[in-house]
Amino acid sequence: FELAMVFLVMCLRDYLKENGKIAFVLPYSLLTGDQNQWLRTPTNLKAFKMYPLLVYDLKEVSPLFNQASCVLVVEKKEHRDSLESIPSLVFSGRLPRRNASLAEAERYLQEDKKELYVTQGRIVYWTYKKDELISSHYLNVFRRRAEIHSHSFWFIERLEVPMGQSFTEGIYVRSKNEGDEKLTVELRGHLPERFFFKTLLSKRMYPFGWTQLDEVFLPLKVEDGKYKLLDYYELKPKGQDASNTFWEWLEKSIELTDNMKDWLSKAQKTWEKWRGEKAKQNNILDWLNYRHKLTDQPVEGGYLVLYTTSGTNPCACVIEKDKRFIADTTTYYALMRSKEEALYVASLLNSRVLANMISNNQARGAFGERHIHTLPLQYIPPFNPEDPLNLKLVEVAKKAHEKAGRP
Repeated sequence: FELAMVFLVMCLRDYLKENGKIAFVLPYSLLTGDQNQWLRTPTNLKAFKMYPLLVYDLKEVSPLFNQASCVLVVEKKEHRDSLESIPSLVFSGRLPRRNASLAEAERYLQEDKKELYVTQGRIVYWTYKKDELISSHYLNVFRRRAEIHSHSFWFIERLEVPMGQSFTEGIYVRSKNEGDEKLTVELRGHLPERFFFKTLLSKRMYPFGWTQLDEVFLPLKVEDGKYKLLDYYELKPKGQDASNTFWEWLEKSIELTDNMKDWLSKAQKTWEKWRGEKAKQNNILDWLNYRHKLTDQPVEGGYLVLYTTSGTNPCACVIEKDKRFIADTTTYYALMRSKEEALYVASLLNSRVLANMISNNQARGAFGERHIHTLPLQYIPPFNPEDPLNLKLVEVAKKAHEKAGRP
């Protein structure tokens, strides 16, 4: 959430009388930023009793604020009709100085009346282009990644067996601390290699390539062409909190080795100590497979396009999918059946043109734009293998992958 939007809702709720009107200066990301989707959703507007009356579009006015801005005028009232469009006044012009008076600014400003149309897709946008009312094809193709954190529970590095220690079944490993998480623990043990997978962190990515893949230990198997958390859901008792559920499963599971039980036991104890009462809501497996983001991933076949969830510019690459690769919490992914389509999408995600198109709708921090999420997907048209321009982008992406050392 952006605090400006939350402040608007709270002011309307707590201080504005029924049928009163209020105007707020807000970031331009109000219109299409993913982080403000919750405010644009018609059901939430009705719940907040917030009826948009007018938008002042100030994106093309400078110098004004440090980021693109707009003004939203709303009325507090009950409304049942679905919102189809919002009147907008679009201002443009270059002011002689910051903080110019209205009388001074009026001489330099142009005003244009327009309509902001409300999209009706999976993600709601307010857009000037009526033909964008049907959300982009790729918004429904890309998915959010698995919550493979805290990293020190699941990320591993292989070790040599210490001298004098007898051989134990499995590979001797220790947990890998990436240094960028609050919850860390060092775990060591012998784990079966069949539960080792690969993943790609966004910080390892660069356009069309990556520096390395990380190894992760996951209590995961492939059954009937799908991922499955061993026997967790079959043995999971009903009517208990998440913590008790975990310990009962750990005791009854016949698919875990003793070393795996020891590793998972230490991880769960660390989780419970850190989370306190909240640990009763989700244990480490519930969180790992939150909303089935882990087990719903495609197993193999085709090509994965991955791109970063945060940062100033999108960064994407293509990986041939096999059952040992799992998309991580720091990336969005989509499975493409053809390599050509995967390269086409990656070429656009890595383009400067697309980065410029989304910049005004990104949340900003002290160092500039910081979130990407699904913003770029709304601008990518479906791949057409008969379009010469699409095929040219594929060829450019092929060469870029080769230069990146990832053909």
